[in-house]
Amino acid sequence: MNGAFDRDTYRMTLQQSRLKETEFEDKVRGDIARTVLQGATLAGVDAPAGYTERLFAFIGEKREASYVRLTETDLAEPLPAPVDTDLQAYYEAHAADFTQPEAKRITYAALLPEMLRDEVVVDDAALRALYDERRDEFFQPERRLVERLAFATEDEAEAARTAIDAGTTSFDTLVTDRGLTLADVDLGEATETGLGAAGAAVFALNEPGIAGPVATDLGPALFRVNAILEAQETTFEDARDDLTTEFAQDAARRLIGDKVEAIDDALAGGATVEDLAREQGMEVSEVDYYPGLVEGIAAYEDFRKAAEALAEGDFAEAILLDDGGVVAMRLDEVVPPTLKPFADVADAVEDGWHGEALTKALGAQAKEVVAKIAAGEPFGGFGLVTRTGTQTRGGYIDAVPDAMLAEMFTMKPGDIRTIPGDGAVFLLRLDTVEPASTDDEDGKAVHDAIAAQLSQSLAGDAFDLFAAALEAEAGISLNQAAINAVHAQFR
Repeated sequence: MNGAFDRDTYRMTLQQSRLKETEFEDKVRGDIARTVLQGATLAGVDAPAGYTERLFAFIGEKREASYVRLTETDLAEPLPAPVDTDLQAYYEAHAADFTQPEAKRITYAALLPEMLRDEVVVDDAALRALYDERRDEFFQPERRLVERLAFATEDEAEAARTAIDAGTTSFDTLVTDRGLTLADVDLGEATETGLGAAGAAVFALNEPGIAGPVATDLGPALFRVNAILEAQETTFEDARDDLTTEFAQDAARRLIGDKVEAIDDALAGGATVEDLAREQGMEVSEVDYYPGLVEGIAAYEDFRKAAEALAEGDFAEAILLDDGGVVAMRLDEVVPPTLKPFADVADAVEDGWHGEALTKALGAQAKEVVAKIAAGEPFGGFGLVTRTGTQTRGGYIDAVPDAMLAEMFTMKPGDIRTIPGDGAVFLLRLDTVEPASTDDEDGKAVHDAIAAQLSQSLAGDAFDLFAAALEAEAGISLNQAAINAVHAQFR
């Protein structure tokens, strides 16, 4: 209790833990010895300087390039319109793109709020009550954009206001002189009631300006009004349509909620999906569901989860949807991957053919441009030149193909490469190469981080080798998978 070592308490604590003093102290000595040995094994392992420098030279190198983006408008001749044989050939050559993956053919019965809206009777009294209940959403009182600067005494506040009125200082200067920023004094949009005792003085201003000093909980303060936001009100008539939709949606959800128990009872009694349509007013439909489908009933996440878990022979059960609807489903069969009919994907086929033809045409034109540049024509004579800025291998260039950055680091200054993109081809020219350097703080930090990471990795390898040698010398082997499984059980 007095902070000193108490042998009796020590002995009693060990006894309560069913430990002997010698047993516990031997364990502590063993732990200390292992810690010292591990530390000695891990310490003093430094990454070879050559290894570190080689990696730093690779990671820290910087490059800058310029590029010109060629699009369909840059083609010397417009693309010809595809004929039927072109589209059919593309459809057959890219059949995988138009093949629906393996799907579950599901018959389902659904009852959604939108199905019951016509059954909901909406009266003006109910809408008016809803409007009054949520009046705060439809009425915003006058607000002001306000900043507040508090002072220690009334005299300081009065002196500051006098100086502002005389033009010898400004509110911004006062804030800066106090070691604050405008963000520190900003109150944002404020209502008169929200400002408490200062509300009357602030809202007495008819235009932006300074109010105060006013007594506040933080002391006397000056308030600067930067803007006046007029009161806004959405009348009942203006809000009627939205309120009607919301009221009908809520009422439909309640009607469905009242039916869920009956639907569950019917399913428990052996009712089929088709029976639900006849008895509970649900609508029966069919869908070929596959992962990634998010249209129709599959737009509901709850439906997708249930469909993915659905197996042959499962009994239908009521599944609640996030908008208050309910659905029950049955797996009819598993449909193997199926090539979609050409007529169903004609637009996608034409888009794909156009993209492929455009890429080929732009690629051919880009080769001609590269040849002209090599012959002495200026790089900027073929379109707007954009600079990438200085980049490292881990950098990012906006609005260009991902391959462009990697390509930059395989080129020599002055080299020009063509990079295909989405509906475009990019002419890339490498301008400069800046070797990695530790002359600046960022470069030195990267170098030190690489050295530390390599040293840590090598120390870990050395420790693993040492541990393996000890195991071999002792004639034992450790099953790490089994050890991990035991540890998982402890958690």
